[in-house]
Amino acid sequence: MFSGISCTKTCSLRVGIRFHKKIVLVDTPGIFDTQEPNDEIQQEIFKCINLSSPGPHAFILVLNITTRFTKDEEQTVQHFVKYFGEEIYKYLIVLFTRKEELDRRNLSLKQFIEDSGQSLKSFIEKCGGRAFAMENTLQGDELDEQVRELLNMILRNVENNRGDYYTNAIYEKAEREIRRIEDMRWQANMKRREEKVHAIEEKIVKKYQQKSDEEKEKLKKIRNQLRELKENREKNREKIDALTREIKEHELLLNEIQSDTNDDFHITLDGLRNQLADRKTEEYEESLKIDQLTNIRNETLERIENKLHEMCRNEIENEYEKFNELQRAEERDTIREQAATWNGEMLGKALKTGYEILTLIFPKL
Repeated sequence: MFSGISCTKTCSLRVGIRFHKKIVLVDTPGIFDTQEPNDEIQQEIFKCINLSSPGPHAFILVLNITTRFTKDEEQTVQHFVKYFGEEIYKYLIVLFTRKEELDRRNLSLKQFIEDSGQSLKSFIEKCGGRAFAMENTLQGDELDEQVRELLNMILRNVENNRGDYYTNAIYEKAEREIRRIEDMRWQANMKRREEKVHAIEEKIVKKYQQKSDEEKEKLKKIRNQLRELKENREKNREKIDALTREIKEHELLLNEIQSDTNDDFHITLDGLRNQLADRKTEEYEESLKIDQLTNIRNETLERIENKLHEMCRNEIENEYEKFNELQRAEERDTIREQAATWNGEMLGKALKTGYEILTLIFPKL
């Protein structure tokens, strides 16, 4: 975020979470004031680059809607383009404050831009028409909604830029220097980090050990059910064999007995056949249950022997990656916060090589 004129002459850093997104804001008010000595301007430029490395997703020019687009603000834009290149226009968003003045005059932002002269109009066109107006008097939910709309505009433009952040040779140099510092801090904190990683692993292993114990208990119950079902099926099959033999015997007797007793034999035979049919149905249903439980048993065994181990290993790897990413981000934030407190002399000493390159790239104003 930058403006043409400000009482503040140095960069400042703000880091926060809004709408579940981490936002790093580098405020650069007044750093292109041509009344400032060139060395101080160069120091602040490099400080700005250092704070926003590896590169910003958006540059926001803040303008007051109650004042015209002045020569000073035009010069601010020209300085930024001079230092950062024409590519910066792809990342620029113009933010107007005091939107309530437009509402009071019953003007839309588009009408205001049209009426503000060719200079401002041409500049916003170069920015792809990205302009936004904020009302200074809003509070609470209304203010949140306004901020959300601005963030959505920024995110849409990030998407248009395929997620790329702005970068150039200076940013790349600053990023290499910061990564060197990060790596030094990373090695220095290795033992503390390994202790945290070990604690994460222990927690995950304990969780999957509990899952494994639960699966083993489930497997034990399934095996007991299978044993009971198989025993019952075996008894059923024995009864089916016995009934089959008894039916055959009755069928033989029926052919030998007198006709006046046939009805009783037929009734008995029908009863035996019904019992046989019921037993076969029961045996069929038991076989289905055995097949189903056998599949569940095999799946449970597979989970215990292979899948739980694989899931545990994958979760440890994922958590390790997330932990490392978080640690890297925290290291970067720490470096940013420290750099935000540096004055020009400290910055020159800390990143002397980068500062010398900057001096060569940016000649005297």
